[in-house]
Amino acid sequence: MSFSVLPAVNRMSNFHKLDSITLRSGPQGSVAPLMFKPASVNVFIGPNHSGKSLLLSELYDGIRQDVKSRWKVLDSVSFVAIEDAERERLMEELRGLVQPSIQHPGTVEVHRGLWTGNFGKAAFESHLSKLQTCRSIGENELARLFILAGNVLKLDGGERLGMLRACGREGPRIGRYGQLLSRLFYQDRQRKITQDIIHDAFGCYLVIDPLDQNFEAKISTTAPLLASERSLSEEAVAFYGQATKIDEMSDGVRAFCGMIASVVASDAKLILIDEPEAFLHPALCSKLAKELCRTAIANNQQLYVATHSAAFLMGCVQAGVDLNIVRLTYRNRAATSRLLQQEKLVPLMRQPLLRSVGALTGIFYESVVVTESDSDRAFYDEINHRCLNSHDSRGIADTLFLNAQNWQTTARIVAPLRQLGVAAAAIVDADILLEGNSQAFQTLMEAAGMPPASRTSLGQLRGQLHTIMKPIAKTLKENGVSCVTGDERHDLENFIGQLAKYGVFVVPVGELECWLPDLQRNVWSGKSEWLLNTFEAMGEDSSSSQYLNPSSGDVWEFLGRVGQWLNDPHRVGMPN
Repeated sequence: MSFSVLPAVNRMSNFHKLDSITLRSGPQGSVAPLMFKPASVNVFIGPNHSGKSLLLSELYDGIRQDVKSRWKVLDSVSFVAIEDAERERLMEELRGLVQPSIQHPGTVEVHRGLWTGNFGKAAFESHLSKLQTCRSIGENELARLFILAGNVLKLDGGERLGMLRACGREGPRIGRYGQLLSRLFYQDRQRKITQDIIHDAFGCYLVIDPLDQNFEAKISTTAPLLASERSLSEEAVAFYGQATKIDEMSDGVRAFCGMIASVVASDAKLILIDEPEAFLHPALCSKLAKELCRTAIANNQQLYVATHSAAFLMGCVQAGVDLNIVRLTYRNRAATSRLLQQEKLVPLMRQPLLRSVGALTGIFYESVVVTESDSDRAFYDEINHRCLNSHDSRGIADTLFLNAQNWQTTARIVAPLRQLGVAAAAIVDADILLEGNSQAFQTLMEAAGMPPASRTSLGQLRGQLHTIMKPIAKTLKENGVSCVTGDERHDLENFIGQLAKYGVFVVPVGELECWLPDLQRNVWSGKSEWLLNTFEAMGEDSSSSQYLNPSSGDVWEFLGRVGQWLNDPHRVGMPN
């Protein structure tokens, strides 16, 4: 015995797609809200609690009905215009959803999935008549509710591991199946595409076992034969008996297979996915992104994703599809929305230095602090961690600490992040005055957003200070600003102050090793030994009396000044 397959009806058309999306904020807040044309793939990124998931939920509601009064992130959506030929087919489809009401004689019922409506015959015909003059499907309540509701698929994080759950065995029929496994079982093409993607990822195959009263998803290490996949033969019994139930697989396998199967088998034009990276390691997350993007293109779908994963974003970019990346932030009750240009992401993904330190991850944080070396990064990150844990106002929340190789290379990280709207500050040692490389200094000032005339004047001041400080280089590095007096001290403080205004902070005590001078350390002979000894002396147990908590002055105050710039909505140095 075998199951026959009836052809599915393809009701997809472009008028289901969104033509434009307008948010309630823009790069400068609510002054000029962001409006963009959706691409085939649209990825919403940003820090935690920036509104990514909320925007996805509002899109989901806004696609099906006009509930603008409840939106906080989304302002409006518009749909692709209906062509005349599509209009006639749409009206025919709506009429196909109608049947006379048994409970209410003289009225009709409209059914589509979970959506049911009761209309008087005249009212229903009036809705259809109005469709004749609608420019898009979004202007007609009836079409929006019963056509769009069946053409949008939303995959939430809470459902990630249960997408392939067993379901009652449905018989073959024309049209939509209520359960994912039914669609996969009866649609050979979609099932084969799903199996190929999953085999490429894991080296095994997703199969649908129909031998019980349910359809059950299983994983097989052996390739299935099309002739026996829908069979109750002895060969099929043996094949499915050797396969492993999907529930016995790892969370990562279940999540990946579920999302791929859901999107491939869906007739929906609009696919919304929240946090697709859940349960997936970075390499698998990147592969999932590529496959979802390619599937959306092949199925003529629009994909909308909210993610906090740099690996997923890289996968989308590497897929080479039509792509929008929208970065959202929400801080101090102020929201921003920025459409990122892909070419500005390329340096973060391709340059070895930036890729090796994970600079792309910075776009998922409120702000970034770039230091000269890994030791600097680890130290300032720990200082910030202790401030935050102590609820000290000088702690900088939702901030990523990254390191360059020296002060000359900090600009290579700061510049692309600021171009993407990320507040990125730099911390540099007094070496910025002692090294004679004026071009590197100008590059850093340009990355910091300092105007040309200011860069020229500050470069001249640096040259004068370099001449003065070079003879006392060792003293300056060990004692910082305190070793300089008179007019020279005034010039040095002016130099440091102008840099800080643009988010570049010179260590006032000279260099990293001069912080926390009262801390009792073992003898050290280099920066790495200093860091290890310092961390040991600072203590690990916050409940211990030996644990170093934030105090006045020193590095705590310095970090506070960095935080003030990062948290200032009117900070200078950021591109418009």
